[in-house]
Amino acid sequence: MLLALVVITGQAKEKFIVWEQPTIEYGTSNGDGFFNLALDVTKVELKSDETVVYITASQRGDSEKYDYWFQFAGDTYLKVGEQRYTLVSADNIELNKHVYPYKDGKRDMVFHFPALPKDTKAFDFIEGDGQGAFQIKGIKPVEERWKQLFPSYWRDNQGDWKIAFFDDCAIYDIQYLYLANRSPQDSWENVIKEYNVSGPNVAHYNLPDEQQAAIERHLNVHSWPTYKLFNRDGDMLDLNVDPRDLENLARLLEQMK
Repeated sequence: MLLALVVITGQAKEKFIVWEQPTIEYGTSNGDGFFNLALDVTKVELKSDETVVYITASQRGDSEKYDYWFQFAGDTYLKVGEQRYTLVSADNIELNKHVYPYKDGKRDMVFHFPALPKDTKAFDFIEGDGQGAFQIKGIKPVEERWKQLFPSYWRDNQGDWKIAFFDDCAIYDIQYLYLANRSPQDSWENVIKEYNVSGPNVAHYNLPDEQQAAIERHLNVHSWPTYKLFNRDGDMLDLNVDPRDLENLARLLEQMK
């Protein structure tokens, strides 16, 4: 009996880390401070031989016409700690040239950088060191952001959210309002379900672009996530209070009464 052993070989697909809809700590636009043009990091791929960053440039929905130009410098780089990783190439955009969104007000772009360290949990996207260059800092997977946000809250025995902790400062009897900024509906709804961020004192909204833009201008929002704290009279309070500064901390708590 003749036995034939057939071996079928194929190229193994590379496994790499993907951050879908990563979050940021701080971002600037190429606009006037009210984000005429918003830059959203939609996906990050951490491969063994390169790092790929997907960015969508979106002209604000309250703009009258889509004629706002922007550009990316050829010396754009990623930054992890003090280490820089300079841009290798980019898709769907010519570097150092003025470009415009398409007729729908958007342009999807892909940027290729050298591979980042395997243990990278966050990095910055810096559009060169020229004057007026924009920065997107604290890019990290949403799972890492959840670790920062949700363990800082406390529920009572009925399951209602009663206390929020900002650093070492505890805020009591608080109403929570979450505004999802240009987030896919299934994404923010899944976060609400997974962490059970609901209750009689919790509200979630995913507003149309025009309404969201108006709120961001009014509240001077320039990065995501952004926290704003208001007292019962609607006055916005200062969250940048050092909890070790007892005098200012006492003033903040007094304003909340």
